[in-house]
Amino acid sequence: MIVNLQEEVKINNPNILVISNEHLSSRLTKIREIERLYHLLSMISKDIEVIIYLRRQDKFFESLYSTSIKSGQVLAFEFPKRGRADFIMLRC
Repeated sequence: MIVNLQEEVKINNPNILVISNEHLSSRLTKIREIERLYHLLSMISKDIEVIIYLRRQDKFFESLYSTSIKSGQVLAFEFPKRGRADFIMLRC
């Protein structure tokens, strides 16, 4: 995938390239995964800017549950318990 993206960027030579992915919040859970993404993106450009959108937690879990229902899961709605490793908590 990254090779195709590199080729497309080289051919089109955009001034600005925006890559958006809402799944990063749940897919990149380890520092090394974030570092790997940075390494892959740095092969395309050295000028990388990260913009983060933080959704209210209740809206995030409402969307998460709605998506699980739409994909066929039949689990009861439950907020995650403290200490679960599959959600990243940012502390400022």
